[in-house]
Amino acid sequence: MSKKKVGYCKPPEHSQFKKGQSGNPNGRPKGPSKSADDIYDVAYLFLQECEKSIHVTENGERVKIQMIQAVFKQALSKAAQGNMNAIRFVSMMFNRSVNLKHTDEKRRIRRGAKRLKNQLIENMTDDDIYDVLVARYEKQAHEEQTSDHGRADTADADGESMTEEEAMKAYMDNIQKGS
Repeated sequence: MSKKKVGYCKPPEHSQFKKGQSGNPNGRPKGPSKSADDIYDVAYLFLQECEKSIHVTENGERVKIQMIQAVFKQALSKAAQGNMNAIRFVSMMFNRSVNLKHTDEKRRIRRGAKRLKNQLIENMTDDDIYDVLVARYEKQAHEEQTSDHGRADTADADGESMTEEEAMKAYMDNIQKGS
């Protein structure tokens, strides 16, 4: 065996890799999987934890509330004390809640309008349907004749110009008078 110099960047022969042998025979260990199923599992577990009940003391009484309620109560309390992180969190959650509330109100109004429209259509007679179709045809013809497309006008019985909303209101008034 020949003696080779051992030192910086020159390890001894016995500690060097043998030919054909890897320095990491098992390879790099795999990290945790990030599939969509795992993400949904984590979200599901999170929601389960948020829904768990815990006991807290409020005004000297032991009360059972959900975990998420306790988190929000704590955040509101800390925000009231001036904690900036809590204030940011409460502000963000408030804005999201307001947006959801407006969206929900709009959805409810749309549903109510659709229900009302369906009820009106169900209660309409053939003459009423004919009047609506004639009014639509007249409106369309009027729009084609006028160069001002900014205002959709229809003519009432007196030949005076009125908007579609006014025409619908007049129609609804006629229905109520007939009832």
